[in-house]
Amino acid sequence: MKGDTEDKGNQMRETLRLRQLEALHALSRKGTVSRAAEELGISQPATSRLLSDLSAELGFTLYTCKDGRSVLTQEA
Repeated sequence: MKGDTEDKGNQMRETLRLRQLEALHALSRKGTVSRAAEELGISQPATSRLLSDLSAELGFTLYTCKDGRSVLTQEA
């Protein structure tokens, strides 16, 4: 039973990580968090949260805002 719970937890974490990467990829193509969210079919705050959590996990900034657009950092 404990193994099943751990497997489900790992599976959820992998799914979330994939969704975070999808958000980053959409941001790189669309140029704004709002447009990335629209492409992903989720809200802008949810997309911002995915990107923020990914940035925190990785330990570096993924993008900066410049002139109303989101620009990926070199680390991203």
